[in-house]
Amino acid sequence: MKTSNKISFATLVVAGAMTPLLGSVVDLQALQAGHASVIAAYTFEGERNATDGSGTWLAEKADAVGSNLIQNQLTATGPRYATQMAGFDNSTSCANMVALGNGSYGAGLKTEAALTYPSSGTIEYLVKFATGTTSAFVLTNQSGAGDTRMRFLTTNNVKAQMGIGDLTSHDLIGGSTDVDFILGDWYYVVQTWEIVGTTVTLNAWVADLTTSGDLTQTIVNASNPYGSSGAPTDTLLIGGANNGNRANCALDALSVYDEILTADTIAQHFNSITGIPEAASASLLLAFAALIPVLRRRRK
Repeated sequence: MKTSNKISFATLVVAGAMTPLLGSVVDLQALQAGHASVIAAYTFEGERNATDGSGTWLAEKADAVGSNLIQNQLTATGPRYATQMAGFDNSTSCANMVALGNGSYGAGLKTEAALTYPSSGTIEYLVKFATGTTSAFVLTNQSGAGDTRMRFLTTNNVKAQMGIGDLTSHDLIGGSTDVDFILGDWYYVVQTWEIVGTTVTLNAWVADLTTSGDLTQTIVNASNPYGSSGAPTDTLLIGGANNGNRANCALDALSVYDEILTADTIAQHFNSITGIPEAASASLLLAFAALIPVLRRRRK
């Protein structure tokens, strides 16, 4: 059975007699870095040192209290680390993590200092999966002690999942959702969490940018047990290892917020990539907000 909420922006464009324009990841990154509640924003733009992979491309870019990224592992059978490559629309660069044969070499990147995760927050990014990864973490906190794990994105080369709190994971892309998991496609992802007492509630929205797919709510008010200590202060790992494997993926426009983004904000950010005309944004956002309460839950 597949369960998800789907909003077709293409339908809204046609209904409003609007002509789509070309947006860009640059536009999204500007919105992310300028948002009042952003904790950290990573664009992966800037200079990269070819010797050790360091440089300004790993710097936190928002005007907020955040943490730069650093290379986590520099050796495997030789120098191996996250590389800088062209992003979704070639207007930006992305971070590319290569899967290693031995997961003991750890994540590709990590925050230089711990992030203080909020009790109610959002993580937003673009991601692309490649072959060569099984049972790997893409985005997670380092310790994941007890029921305070922040496993935002894990993959097994067949689907992607989200699991915050205990070990219960929920399908994010592929699996029981209405968004196919396709290796080599770029996805826009927004995930939110809200910790109240010993329960965390999860929601997520995904769109396949490569196929111009709809923005689909693939996780709808899922609940997991959560440790009573509240959200952790911990290192964020990117391209992490699990069970002898490391993620083989690319990431771009990664931001973390200390609040749950509103429907208007999510729509605005998605529109900045898909290129819906700015002049129509106000009416489109109103239409989006009005649609949410009456979205039909699809069950197959």
